[in-house]
Amino acid sequence: MNFAEALINTRRAPEKLFKLVNLYKQLTDLPGLLTEEAEPVQGLAFQLVVVVRETLSIFENIVIHEVSPVHEEASGRIHPLTRYVMNYITLMVDYEDILSNLIVSNPLTCFRDLMIPVLPDVKFAEHEGQSPLALHLVLIVVVLRFKLEAKSKNYKDECHFASFLHDQQSSLHILQNFKSSPKLAAMIGEDYTKYLSENY
Repeated sequence: MNFAEALINTRRAPEKLFKLVNLYKQLTDLPGLLTEEAEPVQGLAFQLVVVVRETLSIFENIVIHEVSPVHEEASGRIHPLTRYVMNYITLMVDYEDILSNLIVSNPLTCFRDLMIPVLPDVKFAEHEGQSPLALHLVLIVVVLRFKLEAKSKNYKDECHFASFLHDQQSSLHILQNFKSSPKLAAMIGEDYTKYLSENY
C-alpha cells in the first residue's frame, strides 16, 4: 500500500507506465476487492488508472514535441527517437489486455489539431471494434513517421539527404516491428499499416 501511494505521488514519467500497470493488476487481483473492507485498495486502484492515463499523455506529448536535431554523421542509422518509441509501444502491446480497459478515451481526431506543420490532415478512420488504445498507437506511430521526415529535411546537402531517404533505416525499423509483431500490426489496423508503408 505504501509503495503504491509512493508511486502515485512521484513525478510523472513515461518509463513508469508499466510499473503502474503491474501494480494496478496486483491490486485488482487481490481477493475480496469488492468488499467494504477493500475500499482503500479500490481508491488506490482508481488513482492508478488516472495516473496511467496521465502518463500515456505525457509520452505522447514527448513524441509530438520532440525536437532533437539530426546530424549528418548519423545518416543511414536508426534515429534514437525511433528506437525509443517503437520499444515503448511494443511494451504497450504486451500489456494490451490491461491497458485496453484503462485507456477508454480516443486521442485527437485530426492531426491538424496538433498544430505541427509537418503533419498531414489525416483523420482517424472509424474502424468498428478498434479500441481507444489502438487509436493512441496510431497517433504515436503516424506522428513519429512525420517527425522523421521533417528531420531528414535538415540535411544540408543532397548527398546526405538522399542517403537518409534511401537507406530509411528508421522507417524500415518501424515496418519490421509491424512484421515481427502481428498483434501490433492488428492493433494499428490494415489501413494505417498500408498508409505508413506506402509513405515511407
